[in-house]
Amino acid sequence: MVMLPVTIEEMIVEIDKGGMTDVIKQAYEAVHTSIGLQQVTDADFSGSTLCSVIFNGHNIYASNVGDSRAILITSKKEVYQLTRDQKPDLPEEKARINDSGGIVCPIRSKIDGKFIGPNRVWHSKQDNLPGLAISRSIGDYLAHTTGVIAEPEIIEYQLQPQDLIIVVGSDGLFQFLSNETIADIVAPYYNKDQAEAAANDLVERANILWKKYGEISDDITCVVIFMDSNWIWQNTGKSEKER
Repeated sequence: MVMLPVTIEEMIVEIDKGGMTDVIKQAYEAVHTSIGLQQVTDADFSGSTLCSVIFNGHNIYASNVGDSRAILITSKKEVYQLTRDQKPDLPEEKARINDSGGIVCPIRSKIDGKFIGPNRVWHSKQDNLPGLAISRSIGDYLAHTTGVIAEPEIIEYQLQPQDLIIVVGSDGLFQFLSNETIADIVAPYYNKDQAEAAANDLVERANILWKKYGEISDDITCVVIFMDSNWIWQNTGKSEKER
């Protein structure tokens, strides 16, 4: 299967022709297409979210497909969400799905006929399929016939001296932990330079909450990145007051 970091590295030589955002979009599409070439997975009904943060000089590009998330934490523990959770009930996402013949609604209970749970994407001609709870994904080819897409939303951001930590995680991490709670958990690890310990702590806490409040546990994956604020300040030439 095509891997995103390798694909971006291979495509980076074309950056002058289209820019970094075009490279990222092409790389995501290459990963999406490659899943269907694998014989170990039924890509019609299997897929994934994909969230990445790419450093390019003093800028970062936060890209997302699905409901995984990237957040940035400053020295004052201010939290900025770098990506948007792409749910099918977002107006523009729902409109695209409807225009493609898809239907957006929750699951209907077989007992009383009432809707339960989050909005999902359904095929208008195939009952109970695919039932995807996100509006963009990698793989999930059946859902992609109903308006689900693999094109990432991308934001470009210039790093500032007070930007210290980036956390990238799957939706299982954020289900019961708010962005602010995550900042409180990982901040004490920064001065100890223990990014791996911070990531392990987040996963353990999220797992405990899933066992307490959830009937099952969703995927809980995260990456914690500690950044050298002094290096950023020296290379951007901006003071904290200028932000």
